[in-house]
Formats: sequence, structure tokens, C-alpha cells
Amino acid sequence: MAKCEIDGVTAGDPFGLTFTRLVRTNNGLLVEWETNRPMPPSGDVLYVVDAFDEGDVFLQLGVEYLGGAQIAFYVFDSTAAYQTNLDGGAVRNGNRIEAIFPQDEIADLKGRFRWLSALSVRGDDVTCPAQRSSDPLGRTLAFPQ
Repeated sequence: MAKCEIDGVTAGDPFGLTFTRLVRTNNGLLVEWETNRPMPPSGDVLYVVDAFDEGDVFLQLGVEYLGGAQIAFYVFDSTAAYQTNLDGGAVRNGNRIEAIFPQDEIADLKGRFRWLSALSVRGDDVTCPAQRSSDPLGRTLAFPQ
């Protein structure tokens, strides 16, 4: 299991990411995103995890909503420039989104890998760990920690 938390985001703030958790399961990788309030009923909201190893594997795991309805559930392989649209979808429960990305689609992520998560609302991104201007390439976390 690996987890990233963003400190200081409260229910009174604009819609934002508060934590992301990754857990390996027998079926694949469970990703949980939690926000400080329920998803806005309108507009585009994208939940992603960017995962990469020390070699050439770079995958984006994503769930996208438009007007509160899920419109995409995918794994994008940046190396091959190919997106696999997955069957099924994520589970919404209040402020939490949970999705299991199948082992067959993430098989290239062997052992430890680096990751960061992002929430994009109408094109504005919030990342976990938070990006800093002094760290333009972004900070990442190890999985498993």
C-alpha cells in the first residue's frame, strides 16, 4: 500500500484532492482518490495516477467524469502512445472514487515503481504529492512504500 495526503484542504475550500491510496490486489491495482467534498454536478473532472518504473514504462491510470457521469475508465501507455478503454468503471461513494485497474493492463509495472496522482477540474490540476515551482519535474512516491 502507498498513500499520499495533501494537508490543509478542508470542506470549505474549492473542490480538491485530499488523498490518494494505491493497494495491490489479486485482480490488479486498487486506486482510491478522496476529495474534500463531493464531485461538482457539472463540468469535467479527471482522476489520474501516473506510474512509471526506472526503465521505459509510463502508464496513466484514469477515470473521467462529465456532469457527474463517468465517461472514461482507461490505462494509457505513454511509451506505446496507446490507450486501453476498460470495461466496468469506478465506484463513487460520497467524496471517494475507487477503481481497480486490471493486472493484465498494468503488468509492465513490476516490483517497485514511482507514482503521483492528479485531479483535474475543468483543466486545472492538483497533484499529490504537491508540485512546487522549485521542482518542475514533480515529486513522486514509491510503490510499495
